[in-house]
Amino acid sequence: KNLIIKSSFFVGIIILLVIPISFPEDSNWVTAAKSPPTILNGGTAYPVSTNDWTESMEWIKNNTPKDAVIASWWDYGYWISTLGERASIADNSTLSTSIIQNLAKMLLSSPDQAWKMLTEMQADYVVVFVSGQRLAVDNDDQALYVLRGGGDESKKQWFIRIAEEPLPKYLESDGMSGTDYFWNETLLGKMLPFTPLAYVNFQTNQQSATYQPGFTPIYVKDIKYPSDSNGPLRLVHASPSFDAGKGQHMIGVFIYQVNKDFVPTD
Repeated sequence: KNLIIKSSFFVGIIILLVIPISFPEDSNWVTAAKSPPTILNGGTAYPVSTNDWTESMEWIKNNTPKDAVIASWWDYGYWISTLGERASIADNSTLSTSIIQNLAKMLLSSPDQAWKMLTEMQADYVVVFVSGQRLAVDNDDQALYVLRGGGDESKKQWFIRIAEEPLPKYLESDGMSGTDYFWNETLLGKMLPFTPLAYVNFQTNQQSATYQPGFTPIYVKDIKYPSDSNGPLRLVHASPSFDAGKGQHMIGVFIYQVNKDFVPTD
């Protein structure tokens, strides 16, 4: 679905003056020379320390069955098994490329097909990681975000390559922004609790309701699988910085429970 707010995305010239200040200068997520230990910021581009990952692993340890199996991208598997004390499907010691490729395919599959794959993996929970920054101004009462900090929102191009899928199906021409298909038709798009509101060109201060080359997406919160969802997943935990204040960084860890009663239609 596209939010109704799409029709009123113009949020005023003031936001264009604030965004360049809020947008991280080191937005290339592989540049982390000033970063703290990885567990404190998830290996993002932001040189901040938070308890999001440690708090989320503690939540897993205290709130999931001891025999629970957790699916996530392999980067986080070690933390899940050592800090969360639960079985992960893949981690940095996984030698089987087929397991990692299967995870990538699952994330890019339709929600129905992904649920079937998670069931075959015997997964009980799925973890995704989103890194970004809340802007210093809101759109009325809506918090606004940029998402390019090095979480799964930034790794999806690698998921696509590993899954051997065509990049243009999921990504716009900048190789980073998700297409409508990505946001509406893939499990990963549905698991990221945000949706694009508008696109901004920081060089020209132009705004657009749709993607244009040279424009950066601005996001609002949008939880597609809430805790009472009848869909394939249910959001059971969001880490503290999901509620970051204006101008603050978000190192968001999101834990979904697989809905065992879900009935796929395809």
